[in-house]
Amino acid sequence: MCAVGLLKQDWRRTGLVDGCHWEASSEPEYLVDPRQPPWNVSKPPSNLYGSRVTSATKASALGVIAGFVGGLLGVGGGVIMVPGLVLWIALDQRHAAAASLAAIIAAAGSATIKNASESLIDWPAASLLFVGAGVGAYLGAKSLDRLPIRTLSRMFIVVLLLAAGRMAFG
Repeated sequence: MCAVGLLKQDWRRTGLVDGCHWEASSEPEYLVDPRQPPWNVSKPPSNLYGSRVTSATKASALGVIAGFVGGLLGVGGGVIMVPGLVLWIALDQRHAAAASLAAIIAAAGSATIKNASESLIDWPAASLLFVGAGVGAYLGAKSLDRLPIRTLSRMFIVVLLLAAGRMAFG
C-alpha cells in the first residue's frame, strides 16, 4: 500500500517502494500510485501562498468561475471546484473536496443574501435542506479520510453522470 501525505524530505528519491512508483527526478514532487489514474496522483496539498503565484491565480480564477456558475445555476462547489482543483490546481480528490466545502461558505452566503433580498428563497424548504445538508455533510466529511482516493474519484464521477442524465432525460 502506498504511503501518502509524506513530507517532501521524507520521500525516497527513486525506485519502486511498497508497490508505488516514485518520481525519478532528483527532487520528487509526488509519488505515483500505479493503481490511480494519472490525473489523480497522491500529492501533498498545494502551497498557494508560496513562490508559485500561478497556483494562487488559478485558484482565484477557479473561485470566480465556480461562484458565477453557482450563483447562476445553483451549482459550483462540487461540479466546478472539485474537477478544477484536481485537474488544474493538482490537488488530490480528498483535498479538493475539503477545499471546495470550505469555499462554499462564501459562495452560498453571498448568493443567499442576494436571493433573500428578492424573496426568491422558499424558507421552509431551505430550512429542511439546511438541517439535512448539515447532517449529511458532517457524515460525508467523516467518511472522506476513510475512503481511498480512487473510490472517491469514481463516486464523484458517478454522481455527476447520474445528475447529468437525470437533467437531460428526466
